[in-house]
Order: sequence, then structure tokens, then C-alpha cells
Amino acid sequence: MQLKMPYDVFLTYSREDFAKAQLLVKALESHDCSVFWEHHEFFGDDEWDVIGALRTLAEPKCIIVIWSQAALNFESVRQAAEQGLQRGNLLQIRIEQIILPPPFDQSYCADFSKWHGKPSDSEFVYFWEAVATKLVQSEGNNSDKSIPKSNQTPLITRKTKFLPDIDWVDIPAGAYLLGSGTRQTTQTLDRFFISSYPITHCQYQTFIDAGGYEDERWWQDLIKPQPTKASWPQPNRPRDNVNWYEAVAFCRWLSAQFGYVISLPTERQWEKAARGTDGREYPWGASFQTGDANVFLDSNPENLNQICAVGLFPHRASPYQVMDMAGNVWEWCLNQFEQPDQIEPDTSNAPRVLRGGCWDLKALDARTFIRRSRHPDLRDYDVGFRVVCRSPK
Repeated sequence: MQLKMPYDVFLTYSREDFAKAQLLVKALESHDCSVFWEHHEFFGDDEWDVIGALRTLAEPKCIIVIWSQAALNFESVRQAAEQGLQRGNLLQIRIEQIILPPPFDQSYCADFSKWHGKPSDSEFVYFWEAVATKLVQSEGNNSDKSIPKSNQTPLITRKTKFLPDIDWVDIPAGAYLLGSGTRQTTQTLDRFFISSYPITHCQYQTFIDAGGYEDERWWQDLIKPQPTKASWPQPNRPRDNVNWYEAVAFCRWLSAQFGYVISLPTERQWEKAARGTDGREYPWGASFQTGDANVFLDSNPENLNQICAVGLFPHRASPYQVMDMAGNVWEWCLNQFEQPDQIEPDTSNAPRVLRGGCWDLKALDARTFIRRSRHPDLRDYDVGFRVVCRSPK
């Protein structure tokens, strides 16, 4: 079979569930989501190589598993779900949760029954995340799930440690433009790698579940708070309500798990990854139009008015194809605001840097050179972070 790349969704199901899978695919494709699903050979066939297909597909944003009693009989279905758990991008949908036309039950989205034709951007986002929310609320966090075996009740809970699967983007060494206007300068940076997306709720939860707040190794020279809840705890939204100290502790823990040094980006690293080498105002260019990013626009009924899932604006990636570097959440940087060369952790509470803008501020705040000063103990519903490393193994 000839594969197209990349895909947004990798869908797996059993032969008996074909009609339901087809309905789900039509709903996704009506909103321009690309879906890989083998509708000729079926995923239930013994020869289906799930792992090989996922490697070929170059990291789909989401793996959807349609669970039914028939699906549990196939190793290929369970294998795809295990991959989704490891990657942190799994949605598990039980077959009884997919209803024939109208495509989805009104309990998923209050406005879905009113849809006629293609839904709007905001309706689709709300619907998609409502599905994830319902599953998480009813089943608990995906990272704590075992893959059900044949003749077992689906989604049996167990405590298992899964590590976040970080999608690294290579930022090459060389010169770039820093700042704006008369204060713009040429800087040079060594090669580094940055996470394609902000750290998500699901990824940060692995740190909490692993006892990250109880292990003093991660908190040396930091002020340790008690963990708090995310404002929007859907697995694929950026983790908010995390202060600078918590973000640094997460990086230390993740470094120990992976075996190489991971940290917050300096703002110089952040800015180069966001704007490339030509000093552009936004990651994609010089101007902003409605639909470019999750920001607040005056008198716009399409404002989401909340954090949205990562990866919803792939057409507005940076020159290096780093996603979500404008709007959605402010992102912590490693250095101090007044002394950019000071990157070492301390307990002085000296202000650190935030970059990238957020969902409740205007597009001008999401320009690539805008910097904000906040005390490192700040927690807020519009602040998150992403990570960098020198060379991922």
C-alpha cells in the first residue's frame, strides 16, 4: 500500500467495527484531518504490522483505538494502543460511544446536534477535546492504563510508569537576528534540539505519577511547591499552572530518565527556534490573520477563550517546523529577565522570562521578540513551557 505522510490520525479497529470506524473517519475528514486506516485489509488481519506502519507514518498526532469485544481478540489492536500509551497521544473509544447519524452523541458536545455540514474550527476543537475529556474523566489518566487482553474488561487500571515521548526538532548552528527595530542584533548559537510542542498535561503527569514532588534530587536550589491542578486537564493540552521551579524540576527528572541533559530553553534558543534566521515578527512571517494562532481577537466569535490542544495550527509552524510558538500559553525560559546570561537556578525569586504570548492576550503579544518578566513562583492558567537538549539519543 502506498502511504501518504504525515497523517493526523492513525485509526485501528476490528473487522466487525468497520461501519463505526468509517463513520468516525468521515467526521474527521470533513474537517480536513488526514486519517490513516486500512479499510481494505482491515487492522484485524494477522499480517498487519502495526509497529512498522507507525514508523512509516512519521509520528501521527493521535492514535485512536476503537475498543470492542471483537477488537480485544487481535494483538495488532492492542499493540497499537500500547504504542499510543508510550507516545502519550492515545484516544481509546469504546464502540458503544460511537452512534450512527448524527455522528456523535450529544453528550460529547452540546452543539453537535445542530451541525449541518462542516463544523466551524471552534466547534470541532470543542468536540474533539470533549471526547478526550469524557474518556479521561470516566477512565482516569491514559498513562495509568494497561492494554486489555482478550476476554478481559477493557481499560483495567494499573499503576505503570510511562515516559513522555518528546518530538525533537533540530535547530542548526549559525547566526540569526535577535530583537527588533534599532535593538536588533545578530547572534550565533550552537546546534540544539527543541520540543516540537509545549509539554502537555499527559506528559507532565508522568512526572507527578513517578513521585517527582517527593524526590529531593530534582529540587536542589529550587523552591518546591505542592502540585496543583491544571486549568484544563485534557491530555493533549499544554500543562498550565506550572511555575518556573516546577518546570526546571521536570527537566531534571526527564534528563535522568533519558540519559541526556534536558532543560528549559534560554530565550535566545527560544527566539531562534520561533523566528528562524531572518528576524520575522511571527513564526510564519510579518503579519497576523484570524486563524493563525490561539490568541484573543476583538469582537471575534471564533475566539476559543481557553488553552487548546497542541498542534492545531500546523500551517503556522516556525521555519524549522516547531509548532505552537505563538499564542496558546506563555512559555518559561531558563534565564533571568534582567540578566539574560544568568541561567543557573537559585532561590532568589529573581524574575525569569516568558515568551510566545497566550490565548487571552492579543496577537501583538505573540510576536517572536516580545519578552515578559514574571517571578519564578508564578502559576497561571496561561503559562506553560517546552524543553530543549543538546543531542537526543
